[in-house]
Amino acid sequence: MNKLIFINFVIVCSSAVAQNGMFKGFVDDTIYGAIHVVLKNQYPHEPEKTDCMIADFRQNKVADKFYTPDLLVDQDKLAKKIQPFIDESNYNCTFQFFQSPLDILAGYSSLFTLLISSINYLYLNIYTCVNFMDPLRNIIIDLHDLILQHLNTNEILEHSTVSRYWYEKIGNSRQCMKKIRLALKFWRSTAKEQQIEEKLKILKNISRRYQNISIDCRFDKRVSTEFWNLLSILADHIVLLKIKSINVTIDGSNSLFKLRKLEELKIVYVPVNVRNVLLIACNPVKLKLKLVSPLNWNKTNKTDTESLACIRHFMTTNERLKDVEIYGAVQYRFFFDEDFSKLIKFRLNSLKIKNDLRLSLIPEECERNLIDFLATQQESLEKIFIDVCRPAVIRQVFNNMKNLTLIHIETVVMTDFKVRDLNLKLNENVVDLRIPYITNNQDIKEILQYTPNLTSLFVAHLSIETMEFVAWNMKKLTILKYRYDEIDCETLYERLKAANVDVNQNIEMVVDYEYT
Repeated sequence: MNKLIFINFVIVCSSAVAQNGMFKGFVDDTIYGAIHVVLKNQYPHEPEKTDCMIADFRQNKVADKFYTPDLLVDQDKLAKKIQPFIDESNYNCTFQFFQSPLDILAGYSSLFTLLISSINYLYLNIYTCVNFMDPLRNIIIDLHDLILQHLNTNEILEHSTVSRYWYEKIGNSRQCMKKIRLALKFWRSTAKEQQIEEKLKILKNISRRYQNISIDCRFDKRVSTEFWNLLSILADHIVLLKIKSINVTIDGSNSLFKLRKLEELKIVYVPVNVRNVLLIACNPVKLKLKLVSPLNWNKTNKTDTESLACIRHFMTTNERLKDVEIYGAVQYRFFFDEDFSKLIKFRLNSLKIKNDLRLSLIPEECERNLIDFLATQQESLEKIFIDVCRPAVIRQVFNNMKNLTLIHIETVVMTDFKVRDLNLKLNENVVDLRIPYITNNQDIKEILQYTPNLTSLFVAHLSIETMEFVAWNMKKLTILKYRYDEIDCETLYERLKAANVDVNQNIEMVVDYEYT
């Protein structure tokens, strides 16, 4: 068999000469293929090093210096012949690895142990930039992201300006691009207007795969249109998307993209049709909706047919959703105008609903749909924030959602009820409770009796009675926040603590006017 290989090799070489070098590439591949086998035997667990050495051998035409056809069939002899070149290339390749973006040392310590103490990081970084404009020269593509992931944000931005090779390599690295946020904010002035339009047009023509995008279009039609075009180009790469105050015309040609990798979507003041297109296009883990643009405010307080079809699709196809934040009555109705509880596939960890309506209530039918929705999430939901709700929602949250660790509940001030009438049950998992609009001392104490393991509590009005109850009974509490107190409750607590060793000694009292 070896003789046959040797004969074939001689024939190939002869043919190559006869054909005026036509098959030289094939001969080279055969020679370096044999050398590659020797290298893999010497470095079985370091394929990246062997690839680097072969590239180094080819570049320096090493085989031309010693090769004879008989070496092809005698690997032992071949190994002895090339050993001096292997030793030299081993050093060169390790050195080249070191010059590449550099904090991969921990992951590939076997390659760098001999050099790590003697080579200065900064010097090599500069050396690379000056002498090798391609930072990943001779390193296989599968390792690029592993190397570049160790650059911090400042290094990414600085190295992107070194050369077009750096720019392209970093732009194609998912690990690098997820550390960079493309943030654009439009200001109404002629110069700024032209500047942001030009930026958006340039971005459409570059190869950078931005994953984190944030934009505030300020309802400007031209800027919104340019951004929407950019969004459709980058759709396959976007992981985090935040859009504020956009004004764009949606038609069949510009609404077909899919945000397949999107993990977080935040949309604030966007038209209904834009919101619907984005929700159809994505399958996020985290979703934040805040109000609908006044450009097409629905004065009838009814959710339109297109939006109902959109939310139905979103509820039935999304299995990844873990975190939802809904702000405003319009978005509330968007989610809960109909009972989608039987269609839902996702299981939330966190839900936040803010209506921002202090003098009016969401329709009771929507609230009943909310309660049915909560029933589907009671095994998974850990954090819940709901403002302006009726007592039925409070009862559902306290009595049926046993995995909650955080509860923020606000009930409407004008609703006449007593906490004892809710028939609440003990919930020992809750560690963070926020009740900013229940001010009656007895009601607060009633609620606290059902959450004995709190470590954090927020109340709007802290009375002496509430403070003393907390100090004596909430043994695990460490933080007590409030907007205002009856008198100087903090001083009274210090006196109470000094006089009674049985009082909780570890409560930090914090005035928090900004709490929402």
